Amino acid sequence: MANKTDDSAKAPKSKKDPEGLHEGHRERLKKRFLDANSFEGFEEHQILELILFYSIPRIDTNEIAHVLLNKFGSLSGVFDADYEELVKIKGISMNSATLLKMIPRLIPVYYNSRNKDTVYNDSKRITDMFKAHLTGLDHEELWVACFNGKLELITCQLVSKGVVNGADVQTRRLMEIVMKAKAVSIAVAHNHPKGNAVPSSEDMAFTRDIKRDMERVQVSLLDHIIIGDNDTHSLRLSPYMFWE
Repeated sequence: MANKTDDSAKAPKSKKDPEGLHEGHRERLKKRFLDANSFEGFEEHQILELILFYSIPRIDTNEIAHVLLNKFGSLSGVFDADYEELVKIKGISMNSATLLKMIPRLIPVYYNSRNKDTVYNDSKRITDMFKAHLTGLDHEELWVACFNGKLELITCQLVSKGVVNGADVQTRRLMEIVMKAKAVSIAVAHNHPKGNAVPSSEDMAFTRDIKRDMERVQVSLLDHIIIGDNDTHSLRLSPYMFWE
């Protein structure tokens, strides 16, 4: 019986390639990326092809890439697709589906590692950090970033998924993260999936509550960032809210 994790066993049968044209295509695509050190100029299907080279070693991935894009609409749609839906695609099994799910989750890990010595002393830098975690999600999430006395990042963690409000469970989880990190100051952020970043009255009330709770334990709330579909909003700089 074929191993479920072996994508080549599940992939469509490839045509004979006596002249090594497929292998040459792979090498040209890899070299193109390495020479530019960028995906600039690549079509979305070419990016998927290149990624899938590393989980489907012996099959032409061009057709599979097109099927994925037709099914899920875009590169981001492929990355955001449920694992169970990905493995239904002919040519995609456990290895490839896992690889596709890993890639977007690597972005915030890379960002935090690369910027661990950054001083987060303005709202733009804080916003850029949270964008790596919250851009493109189809559901709402609440994140907290904890900083030391030099405004260097200690940790940035997911607090909760779902509607952001003043629920006790969110507040307790937020406080647990802050206390464990021994933070001197924090920033929080959440997203408005498929919407703009204008704060609601609930967002402003939640910000006031968190600010008050942090003051009780002598931790400063630097900002509350909202990430919209195509914009961002800093409640510290907001015309809708007075930041005491």
